[in-house]
Amino acid sequence: MRDMEGHKVKLLYNPNKHLVILGGSGYGKTFAANRDVLYRIQNGDRVIILDTSGSYTAEELTRSGNIFGNHIRYYQTDVDGIEFPVYLEDVPRALVDALIEGFNIKSYNQETILEECCEEIIKDTGSFTFMKLFNKLEEHQHEYQVEGCDGLPDMLKNIGFLLNKFRPVKKLDNVTFLDHKMCESMKEKKEVTVLQLSNLSEKQKKVLSVFFLSLLWLNAKHRGAHKGQEGYDVVLVDEFQHFPMDDDGTLVAILREGRKYNFSAILCSQYLSDRRKSELSALIQAGTVLLFHPTGNEVKLLINLFGLGEIPTWKRILLGLDVGEAVLVGSYRLDNGRALKQPLIVRIEDDVEPLETQEYHNFKDEFVEPVPQQSQGELEVPEYPKARDVMKAHESQQDMEELKPLEPKQFKAESEVPEFQQAQENLKTPDVKKRKKTIKFIS
Repeated sequence: MRDMEGHKVKLLYNPNKHLVILGGSGYGKTFAANRDVLYRIQNGDRVIILDTSGSYTAEELTRSGNIFGNHIRYYQTDVDGIEFPVYLEDVPRALVDALIEGFNIKSYNQETILEECCEEIIKDTGSFTFMKLFNKLEEHQHEYQVEGCDGLPDMLKNIGFLLNKFRPVKKLDNVTFLDHKMCESMKEKKEVTVLQLSNLSEKQKKVLSVFFLSLLWLNAKHRGAHKGQEGYDVVLVDEFQHFPMDDDGTLVAILREGRKYNFSAILCSQYLSDRRKSELSALIQAGTVLLFHPTGNEVKLLINLFGLGEIPTWKRILLGLDVGEAVLVGSYRLDNGRALKQPLIVRIEDDVEPLETQEYHNFKDEFVEPVPQQSQGELEVPEYPKARDVMKAHESQQDMEELKPLEPKQFKAESEVPEFQQAQENLKTPDVKKRKKTIKFIS
């Protein structure tokens, strides 16, 4: 990463290692995220990627050169499925906690039913799938209907509610959760793990991604209390706009408390305009932000959210960004100099060596400038000047204002000051008392 003058930019990840990457499609978000992931794993971190958009399929990474080499593991639901390790001691309880958030379960009675089902599933089969859970709920429903018990109507009502909640994933049998000691695929350590969810339905992607993230956060907190525990250090969430950002949700908790447990997030998104202000406030917890060329209706929101400055100036800067250019908000150093914090235009480059020597993509070939499609009768979008030119012009204007001499009219000779003129007249009078009073006034 370099600034527009060619100086190398080093991110300081202060006060935390969270990175938020925002901008329109095709302008370099994935490229920047890959560079950041590579930097982190070269510094000893293990990274897991929740991919709901297809940016991290094996084919896509191969096409772009796969800078991670053979240090990456793919889990794809449409190929071999996903075998996800749970690193907590109480696996059933961890599953219940993740189910509560992923499927928005708020009833204590329903939580109790889920806990009973998860305990039976893990005890009987050693692993958990959503198909097993759905079948177990149907089994309990049938037992209660046949045998009868006190409080039967309420019990059946709660089970019916849960069956309806899990209906979108009732046939999902190739996503398996089990104790990490039983997970064969995890015996070979990999620095990067990709959970490929892009082929699932929108409903499945939404609930599963939140479910996975909840398990990752539970594990991170457990690691914080048990040194030496295995797990991941960083989660990359692709298109995080689909995640809930309530105050008591996992994503917000990671942003606010991740540093305490040495766990960080890389969050990528195309837009934020559908979020409430209370939800957006959590994003300013991130230590570093990269703003790529945004969509038009996002500009004012981004300027205000990250406190960039004057809206007209920064609108021209953001809309003038080329592919691969971004505005950096956060702490950084230029050429290992002193720490700086003012917003800076940077260009993401191949300045991090890949894990293995290989031919990999040219940066300019990876991204294709999106061609705006204009419907009939639609007004043309004005062509904005380059961001670097706007920034230079803005800085030059500020410098000129600072060096501008004061207007001559701000200075007056003593003879032009009314009080001085009156004092001079008074000195000519023989009235001594009045003269003394006047002299005291001007002294």
